[in-house]
Amino acid sequence: MYKVTVKTNGIEYLLHEPRDDSGELQLIDPTLSEEVGKNGTFTFTISPLHPNKDKIIPMASEIFIYKDGEKILCCRMIDSESDFYNTGRATCEGELAFLLDSVQRPYEYTGSLYNYFVQLLNTHNSEVEERKRFEVGNVTIAGTEITRSNSEYSNTMTEMLGQLTDINGGYLRVRYSNDKKFLDYVSDYGGINNQVIRFGENLIDLTKHVEPTSLITALIPTGAKIKSDDSGSEDTVVNITSVNGGKDYIYNETAVAAYGWIWGSQSFEDVTDPSILLAKARAYLDEAVSIPETIELKAIDLSTLGLDVDALKLGYWTDIVSKPHGLSKRFMLSKKITGLANPAKNSITLGKVTLTFTGQAAKEKAQITARINAVASSTSKEINRKVENATQLITGGKGGYVVLDVYDPDSGEKIHPWRILIMDTPDKETARSVIQFNKNGFGFSTTGINGPYRNAWTIDGNLVADFITTGTMLADRIRGGTLELGGTGLGKDGSIIVKNASGTTIGYWDKTGLHVLTGTISGSQISGSIFTGGAIDVGVLRADAGGVQFGDYYVSADGTNQLHSSDGSVVIQTARGGPFGKYAAINLSSQAGTTILSDHHLETPFVNAKQINGDCELFGDNWWKGYSLFEALDFLNDKINNLR
Repeated sequence: MYKVTVKTNGIEYLLHEPRDDSGELQLIDPTLSEEVGKNGTFTFTISPLHPNKDKIIPMASEIFIYKDGEKILCCRMIDSESDFYNTGRATCEGELAFLLDSVQRPYEYTGSLYNYFVQLLNTHNSEVEERKRFEVGNVTIAGTEITRSNSEYSNTMTEMLGQLTDINGGYLRVRYSNDKKFLDYVSDYGGINNQVIRFGENLIDLTKHVEPTSLITALIPTGAKIKSDDSGSEDTVVNITSVNGGKDYIYNETAVAAYGWIWGSQSFEDVTDPSILLAKARAYLDEAVSIPETIELKAIDLSTLGLDVDALKLGYWTDIVSKPHGLSKRFMLSKKITGLANPAKNSITLGKVTLTFTGQAAKEKAQITARINAVASSTSKEINRKVENATQLITGGKGGYVVLDVYDPDSGEKIHPWRILIMDTPDKETARSVIQFNKNGFGFSTTGINGPYRNAWTIDGNLVADFITTGTMLADRIRGGTLELGGTGLGKDGSIIVKNASGTTIGYWDKTGLHVLTGTISGSQISGSIFTGGAIDVGVLRADAGGVQFGDYYVSADGTNQLHSSDGSVVIQTARGGPFGKYAAINLSSQAGTTILSDHHLETPFVNAKQINGDCELFGDNWWKGYSLFEALDFLNDKINNLR
């Protein structure tokens, strides 16, 4: 049973009480929508005669939802409207939205993922009032040293989503425990719903959603408009034909083979360089070839019918069994809609909702563009800073001396002008900052006329420089000591990209690590702490995202906590519990039947034993001629006594 209250100025008032016979303290169509990692929303209509209607103050009041006395959500009203009859319709957002109320100042961070999460949360807590603060909760996302930075001012919600969940995955979750409010950052909610959703029992409707409308396999990218100097000519738009073999499009070879030619276009209005446009287009297309899929179903939560089963919980793994649909699998309960006063509105969504990057939603499309532009934007700012610094040095460089040198450096005799010197003193012998132009090139020295010229451009094509700042560099090969990417400087978002002959990216190396998309990694030894994605296949050992198999035994990654043989004859369950109950157990199956051994009972086709208050009780043991074990012992004892 659900109850709703509102807390204003420290006083809690009743909004919804199903047992109120007068109906005055009841909301109309109260509906709660929850989704893993999201705020959660609560909508309702309230009568103009409701005695506590005026106690709801937008953004200031806290609205609490209780289920059987347990608080399940705190929210605040963000939108309301009233109709002709003064009936109010309200929309509320969950307390995760409190993270929108604080600001993270520009920063640079290097350290553990956990400490970064704590840093963001501490900043939030220092800027908001008590009711909006969170305790540091569970952090179960794998991660060691990370580097994060932001040169802008952004709210904590944006920062946590952009710098944590979008990069490392996982979910933000608000959790209540011991009257405290915790913010967790978890890979999943860490539980299994004991209630099975089964066809013919509590499954009402099932829909499998496949969203192929967002898929493209070929892309025509366009850049900035270039205004023509000729008033009679039309403006031109930057394209990739000059750097893409005369073609104005690119395509994903694998996707075309699978789905055929599906065309799309994307405008990068700030790009004037065809090479940069081509790089952005490839990054965009790489993210636009996936087909998202979810399963949405309507089911009855049997706990609402008074049955002795646990309620379905958001974020928990849930078993779905439906033979007509070919389903017998465990999914995460990712979304849940609950009609507090009308169970017919209840529905759940299972499976992770995958974003469609290029489809109908402009928001999702913008996320791709924003990520692609992030590298160029950061690089552009750094280049602009370098250009500004150079401009200040050049335009602000008043003074100095320009000397047309007409003296032979060997004989000292006056000859024709043979070099131009720009110096900080008029005398070649005392000058320290020297720019020299001659027939072999030009060079820059800060140690006098005789050098060394650490920065120079010579007639044979060699450019010598301590630092080179550029937007685009094309080269046949780059040779040297160290190629540095990442860090906090200009290359912090840089990457090394490897492509095959058709132009498809097969791997890249950036600040997040080495990513091999296709091909082979060869070597005598590969070591590291964590391997994610793909599969390991060595002899009888195979491991992938679905689980680990070694010989005849298999461990699933679906949360069942079981080690089992391929023929199902041996199953070992951990103490976290599973299909055999909430305890560790060993299950042995054969033609003779099934034997289950746990820490508190033994069950076989022939005998059952259960520990009761430290003693062992046997039952159902047909030991001999219908006698139980104890009856057989009594019978033998009587025979022995008679013999005496």
